[in-house]
Amino acid sequence: MHLRGYILVTNTRVTPPFIWKLVILDVKVSAAMVILCEDCSKEFETLNVLQKHRLKYHPIHSSIICSKCWEEFPTESGLLKHTTLKHSIKCAQCRKSFKTKTNLDKHMRFLHKISQEVTN
Repeated sequence: MHLRGYILVTNTRVTPPFIWKLVILDVKVSAAMVILCEDCSKEFETLNVLQKHRLKYHPIHSSIICSKCWEEFPTESGLLKHTTLKHSIKCAQCRKSFKTKTNLDKHMRFLHKISQEVTN
């Protein structure tokens, strides 16, 4: 699970450029943790903000990160294709894909007439 372009600083100790699944893209890191841009050393509270910074100011070195498995992609379209193939939720009846379980539940109730209790 390697993410290029940042250094995670914890209690002033720089760790290798790896991040564990405990740190989620949109969640702020604790006060003892800082995420640094590898190119300019600017500090960020979340990986999401760092990613936007890198796309704007360091586009040659930037990559898009999947928030579900942390795989990296050079383009948004690459991430979209990956997400559709690897992380979509499929209907067991007709194999149609959905981005969320809520959308699958609605589909099951209205198209296949299966109650929500069955899909939980």
